[in-house]
Amino acid sequence: MNPRRPTVVILLGIFAESCVCGTIAAQEPEIPPATLPQVIVTATNYSRQEFLQDTPAAVSTISGAHLENGTRFSILDLPRTVPNFAQSHAGLRSFSDNYVVRGLGNTEFLSDPAVVLYVDDAPFGSALTYSMDLLAIDRVDVYRGPQGSRFGKNAEAGVISVVTRQPGNRLEAEAGASVASFDTKEYRALAQGPLVKDKLYFSLAGQYSVSEGFIRNTFLHSHADEREGINSRGFLLWTPVENWKVDFTAAADDFHDGVGLVPLSGSPRQIRSEFDGEVAEFVNSQVLRVQGTLPALGVTSITARRDFRLDPLKFDPDFSPLTGNTGIVRYADVQWSEELRVKPTLPGDRWDWHAGFFFSTTGTRTERPTDFFVPPLALSGHNDIDSTARSDTYALFGEYTRTIDEKLDVTLGLRLDYTAREMDRTRNSTLFTPPPVHAAGDFFNAAPKLTLGYHLTDDLLLYGSTGLGFKPGGYSPYLDPPASPKFDTETAWASEIGLKSTWLNGKLRANVALFYSDVTDYQVEQFAPIGFDFTVANAPKARTMGGELELTASPATGWEFSGFFGYTDARLERFTDPFTGVTVRDKRPPFVAEFNGGVWAQYKHWSGLFGRVVYSAFGDKFYDVANTAAFQQSACGLLSARLGFERQHYGLYLFGENLTDTEYFQKKIPPLNAGAPGRPRTFGVMVMARY
Repeated sequence: MNPRRPTVVILLGIFAESCVCGTIAAQEPEIPPATLPQVIVTATNYSRQEFLQDTPAAVSTISGAHLENGTRFSILDLPRTVPNFAQSHAGLRSFSDNYVVRGLGNTEFLSDPAVVLYVDDAPFGSALTYSMDLLAIDRVDVYRGPQGSRFGKNAEAGVISVVTRQPGNRLEAEAGASVASFDTKEYRALAQGPLVKDKLYFSLAGQYSVSEGFIRNTFLHSHADEREGINSRGFLLWTPVENWKVDFTAAADDFHDGVGLVPLSGSPRQIRSEFDGEVAEFVNSQVLRVQGTLPALGVTSITARRDFRLDPLKFDPDFSPLTGNTGIVRYADVQWSEELRVKPTLPGDRWDWHAGFFFSTTGTRTERPTDFFVPPLALSGHNDIDSTARSDTYALFGEYTRTIDEKLDVTLGLRLDYTAREMDRTRNSTLFTPPPVHAAGDFFNAAPKLTLGYHLTDDLLLYGSTGLGFKPGGYSPYLDPPASPKFDTETAWASEIGLKSTWLNGKLRANVALFYSDVTDYQVEQFAPIGFDFTVANAPKARTMGGELELTASPATGWEFSGFFGYTDARLERFTDPFTGVTVRDKRPPFVAEFNGGVWAQYKHWSGLFGRVVYSAFGDKFYDVANTAAFQQSACGLLSARLGFERQHYGLYLFGENLTDTEYFQKKIPPLNAGAPGRPRTFGVMVMARY
């Protein structure tokens, strides 16, 4: 592989940005802020919600109106809002988290994400690097189903598209502070507005949070899951001439936490360990986006870089006062990406299209030194694994839509994707030191998609789609010969049918969808019976099927109601453990929740008083492929509430989370026989000031 190739591609992307002018919509039409009159509007005149109701796809949106009232957005909130969205959170920020939509998701460490996170058109890389809390959010759209022909970065199961608030000609400032249970404090600030009116704008946002945690280390008389972190983001927007804009975003995070894991055999809120764990995470990212118009074409270019460092994750593998057992992980991930999209500026009355090119290059390095001591055998030693990996992806994607008889929209989509990977690994161990491992290969995939949307009336849309989603194969650095470190590409032929409806002049919206996916070579991460080796192995056949319902109602002034429900039946036809050779049949894949659902109600009085109540429920979930009862999280529900008083320039809020004090695990980790417990009942108060 030519080491100069990624650099050349990035330079070409930056050169393209310097030559482009104007603006177009990104993956879907957007209405730019009214304070930027020079930015051309290429969307319809519909509101965002009306636009989504006319989109023949399963999309859930969390609007700015829902995110206001003193709340902040966290990806951890999505399972409480989006049907058939499941997350398993290991309590280590984003490290070792799993995101699943309709039964398809990422493994803990080794496979590509099936659910991709975008922030202002810039994709994140591995799910290990996702940001939990995001600042100054305008809205969040969650697309379900394969999105390879709509977005640049491949997404087999769905996309989380986050759009932040944009500055305008009015100077704005916000500040907020909250205090909650477990000595939790959070401080936020935002300032944005013009540097040069109608030409140059800025936005600065930051957050500092600290908590003593709720997990007690009874051996050291300390809190094991203390947390402290800083998030920050700076944004510049330049509109030098009409129909031309350039923006640059720089963000940085710095976190220093304890380890929020406990043994499954004890209390879910206590450990007894000879040292408290440590998680130190450092992230910085930069995004340059240019949007403009050429003759008859709109062009968007996004160049992004993200540098993620975990140094270190240090934990006690046996969670006991016994000395001699220490696990350490150091992980670095640097991704560059370039996405170039084109779209007609004046689409025809009966046709529309978009097309794009995507490139990314990602380099990772993992160091995993482990010290172990086994008292009955008086056996002690170490096991050190160092690995580096490189992945380059090139893709062409696009969609063409044709309208027939003003009722039927036919959309043909296609993605051509080439990924080249290589991996090097060395292991030094007291027990054995195998030879170094080198593996390299490439993966090519073509993913077509057909979507039909039939407008029964202006308020009723019947749609159906069928197409291919995939996750490229790769290599595991934690499996030695004679077994191969390679795992194969996972493919899912996904189909769905749905109905979107609007009633009572927009006061009631009801959407329903059914889906079915036939999956080949489902990627399953499997751990060794002894020790911490793991790999990805393919289950030859699997399938997922289910349905989902979303309801939103605004029956009277000040009142809002919403409810959703999603059900997923996912099954592995058979799977053979690469370590033991044992075959299991008809098992649920790890991390897939059987169902999720929720209801919330809010009333906001003209005086500024408001109240909101939210109840969310989650179905059974297994964390191992054998569906062992010890690694199952049973169905549970969570209740939260918020009361507040808002005026134009300030707000005061009281909130409570997990009001029933339900004990549950956000994730269980079989090789450690440990898990990450959910947060207990929490009360807090927040104040906000706005100018």
